[in-house]
Amino acid sequence: MDDTVPYYLKASYQLFSGDGKPAEAGTLEELWKDPSHYRLTVTHPDGVLVETRNGEQHWQTGSGQMQNRIMLAVNGALKPFWDMPTGDRLFIEAPPNGDPTLDCIGTEPDIPGVSADVRIAETTFCMSKGSHLLRLILRPSGFSIRLNDTQRLGDKKYIPRSIEIPGSGGSGPPWITLHIDSLVAADDLSMLDEPRPADARTIEGDGEPPHFFYKDGSPAQEGLLGQVLDSPTPPAPSSFGPGTVVLHLGIDTSGNVTAADVISSPNSALGAYAVGVVKKWHYRVSHRGDELVPNVQIVTLHF
Repeated sequence: MDDTVPYYLKASYQLFSGDGKPAEAGTLEELWKDPSHYRLTVTHPDGVLVETRNGEQHWQTGSGQMQNRIMLAVNGALKPFWDMPTGDRLFIEAPPNGDPTLDCIGTEPDIPGVSADVRIAETTFCMSKGSHLLRLILRPSGFSIRLNDTQRLGDKKYIPRSIEIPGSGGSGPPWITLHIDSLVAADDLSMLDEPRPADARTIEGDGEPPHFFYKDGSPAQEGLLGQVLDSPTPPAPSSFGPGTVVLHLGIDTSGNVTAADVISSPNSALGAYAVGVVKKWHYRVSHRGDELVPNVQIVTLHF
């Protein structure tokens, strides 16, 4: 925010494998003056990545060989805070798993020409009852962000010392945990005035938050996913036998499933039945900026 005091942040992260076991670990440091003047350093097993912005000068140096999961997790955690459009439509939402300690509000973008009764892919913010401290963010992309161990930081400001991003759409073992080791007011901003290194890579775009990159050098982007609103899934006839079916769905700008292709199924009868089931589903409408867009989704049905 514009009135934020320049700060110096140190944090440590821990990545986890698919079975929930600790894998890679590393650190992040950020020296921040304002949205156009900052220096971010990420130290990981493959090297060190440094991103610096000093006004119009915006560059990156060091190793870009960072795992995709790190970048997706960092983008997933930060995006709700830099990508909150004005004029959102607000809805009271039920807390996940009926958690009685949370109050939740869903936010939908107000897209011109789209009726208010059309449910659009939303971000949901959940707060502690009573204190209204932010505890959980549920993203349209399937990310959830848990904010734990919240502590006071100055007058009327708070910071979560532990941030966790679970995998599997918010359930199961975490992808990454981030611990805020220290956050203090910055009293030395001289590093922001260092000249641009000869081997620096230019980062395009004005007013953008820090950019992160996949191993192939392409920017890490968060895909938009319209959550399912109505998904009737009756049991399959017993003659088809039990089994799991994985399908690739095509979803139009009305939220209807217009295509369903079987990726895997124990038999053709159960696969065909699953296609008929998902064709009756209805999703929230996906959007990109002020435009409604079609989407795709991979779903797994257990019969």
